[in-house]
Amino acid sequence: MTHRVVPEKGGKGVQQAAITYSVLEEYDSTDTLLAVLLDNTVVNTGYKGGLVACLERKLNRKLHMIGCFLHMNELPLRHLIIELDGPTVTGNRLSGPIGSLLHGDQTYRLEPVNFARVPIAAPRPEIKEIEMLSDDQRLLMEYMFGISEGKISEKFVHRKPGPLNLARWLTTAIRILVLYTRTEDPSETLIILVHYIVKVYAFTWFTVREVNNFTAGPEILFEMIQAVKPIQKTWEQIRGPDTSSITDIVFKVLERNAFCCLGENFLASLNASSEKEHRRIGVRKVLEIRAGPTLPLTPASVPSINFEARNWCELIDVSSLQCHQPPCVSMISDAELEDMIEEELEPPSFPLHSQSVERAVKLTSEASTTSYIWEKRHNSIVAKNKSRAERPEFRTKQDYV
Repeated sequence: MTHRVVPEKGGKGVQQAAITYSVLEEYDSTDTLLAVLLDNTVVNTGYKGGLVACLERKLNRKLHMIGCFLHMNELPLRHLIIELDGPTVTGNRLSGPIGSLLHGDQTYRLEPVNFARVPIAAPRPEIKEIEMLSDDQRLLMEYMFGISEGKISEKFVHRKPGPLNLARWLTTAIRILVLYTRTEDPSETLIILVHYIVKVYAFTWFTVREVNNFTAGPEILFEMIQAVKPIQKTWEQIRGPDTSSITDIVFKVLERNAFCCLGENFLASLNASSEKEHRRIGVRKVLEIRAGPTLPLTPASVPSINFEARNWCELIDVSSLQCHQPPCVSMISDAELEDMIEEELEPPSFPLHSQSVERAVKLTSEASTTSYIWEKRHNSIVAKNKSRAERPEFRTKQDYV
């Protein structure tokens, strides 16, 4: 069962953990909770005082702490924009030469120029259920593929992007791509930001959305790292070797937020891998942990990432890893673990991103504008969800028939 917890009060991890624990008690789930999925803020993921660390102490056992991969994907883009173009200012505004052009709604009305293609090096991601994408998500997809192929679809070329919002960088990315397709002589910074958005940010966004299982995190992180390295070479060709390092900016952010490489999460990914050798490494490590002394319940910290790894299983040094066994396999016997080496099993159904939680938060925020009374807000949310569930969806014209 999945529970969504919207904090009632208090901004510290210990307070949020207390609220979460009370919900677990209410639903008799204190013994069954295995994973917590959340945004990568310090309040949630802090080494000692974060929500998960405090909740683990209350439960007296380890949990899978799954940081939202879509949130992690936003952070390097944000730092690149700030470092290469200019800082943010109040009122959802960017101050740099490029950022200052992203405000307003004039650019998308212009006709595209003959812009240079930015081809995607990796195989084009297969996006299922395109009709389920929001308007902005669809626009990001169309510009990602359009810029990689040299032409934006006529159907979307003049589609208005969503407003600039520095809490959600998807619309910022779209506006940068729109600006690029309308600029005759793009600046070096604009070129490199477009390379990053097309090859890393947008590509990763849709990969995460399509895969959406927490065991896929290390492999997606590895692909991000591989995609950033050629962009560094492009940047050096444009600006020369003595310039700011794209890899330094991006890799520092990734290492701080690579919660998919926490010991328990990484071993779960190895155990669920389609590669037999990966499963062998993961199972052997779990058995080694079980045979060793019981480790203290220490807060989780992301281990050092090997950015020169040749395969995602080499991102961290498993042999020296000090961690607990993955909670998702804690009820599996040693014999069953051994069997996992030979037979690939269905991975635990824990998601890799928290968009559904964000939708719940958005719904709560909307309800808060209608009433200050908690009961009325709650009734409004319940009524809206019930209406949406009962109302048929008309995504295309043929659905009306």
